[in-house]
Amino acid sequence: MDIKQIKTDSDKTTESLNTEEQQLVNEHFKLLVHNAIDFLEKSVNYFENDLKVSIICLCSAFELFLKARIIKIDWKLIFKEQKNATIENFINK
Repeated sequence: MDIKQIKTDSDKTTESLNTEEQQLVNEHFKLLVHNAIDFLEKSVNYFENDLKVSIICLCSAFELFLKARIIKIDWKLIFKEQKNATIENFINK
């Protein structure tokens, strides 16, 4: 699969969402980013007192930033099986 095919598939996914669904995906994106920033701030706060907790918070922040990016690209990519990728499953799970 080449880059053009990936871009085309991504465009189809975005176009298939109605406005309400796009707002839900954007809201989840924002929530993930806010949570990631919280973990990042905690990582900085714990840095001098508890390095182990600081590293765990940093890794959690990094993971959430990646998930947010994946959702922004194509929310269906977070599903293990693409056949289960419905907006209802995305909201409930």
